[in-house]
Amino acid sequence: MKTGTILRTAALFGAGFMAWSTAIAQPQFDYNARELKAPAAIKQALEKLRSEIKQGNYSFTVGYTEAMDRSLKSLTGALFEQDPAIIRQQNEEGKRNDEQEPESTRRRGAASSSSSSDNQGPNSSKFSWKEKGKVTSVRNQEDCGSCWAFAAGAAYESSYLIRNDKTMNLSEQQLVSCGENGSGKDAGSCDGGYSSRALDYLEEHGSGDESSFPYTAQNTSCGSHGSNTTYKASSWGYVGNSWTVPSKETMKEALCKYGPLAVGIYAGDKFQAYTSGVFDAITIGVPNHVVTIVGWDDSKGSKGCWLVKNSWGTGWGESGYIWIPYGHTSLIGIGAMWVKAKAE
Repeated sequence: MKTGTILRTAALFGAGFMAWSTAIAQPQFDYNARELKAPAAIKQALEKLRSEIKQGNYSFTVGYTEAMDRSLKSLTGALFEQDPAIIRQQNEEGKRNDEQEPESTRRRGAASSSSSSDNQGPNSSKFSWKEKGKVTSVRNQEDCGSCWAFAAGAAYESSYLIRNDKTMNLSEQQLVSCGENGSGKDAGSCDGGYSSRALDYLEEHGSGDESSFPYTAQNTSCGSHGSNTTYKASSWGYVGNSWTVPSKETMKEALCKYGPLAVGIYAGDKFQAYTSGVFDAITIGVPNHVVTIVGWDDSKGSKGCWLVKNSWGTGWGESGYIWIPYGHTSLIGIGAMWVKAKAE
């Protein structure tokens, strides 16, 4: 081959490689460009938050996220079971269902999760279902307090992917519009709801996928959509109970054994404007939101952090994710729940 031809080929290959590299390394949401066009009220709110972050010496940044265009009430809406009798019943049902599953099914569900041979078990310093390719894409609940449905759905989707090696997109709208457990208790609506009852519904009834009942971010009627029972859970349970924050060791064990966990948290104005870094703000409030823990990193922050998937789209946080320190920061982990999707 002539030298000129070789050089032209190399140049074309280099250009193609650069295009491929750019395609797989998509830039994060441009918060700076968005803030330049922000309303005065947003700019004032961000100035106040940045002053508080500087005063508290916190390790995260805030910006004009898409979540700031909505009210916190429409972005949250989590409710939690507090009746001890219900907590005991759910834990016993979870254990009983787990024990009744075929041995081959149980092995399949935990095969890649708690192995110590690849240094990816609960004692490892870093673990991520996202890095393992077992977390589905970030969703956006929009102007609907359906975080409880999205967090339960995200945990289920990951469990299904772990156990069946197939990706699916659960219909959160079916949970919002049709979700009711065997005791006749409604899971919730756009005005708020219970992830625990959404998981009840998946275990007792099952749901369709996004294509069967697309998300509308509204309290639409169930209609005939409630007849879809394609995707079911074999069992679910609390890591601790519905109103406590389990220890990080217990959470790590459950995360490795079952997959991503649906957990409660308090989300305030700093959380709403979060763009990057370790969210180490000392925030006080009643838990109002449910998110999904997908991993951890002991080297993050001063004492280690959870990697958390939210349901506010990729125009919030680090492409829809946030790092939150272990412990009781924002009450992360309250009412933590695991779920096992039925194996095909």
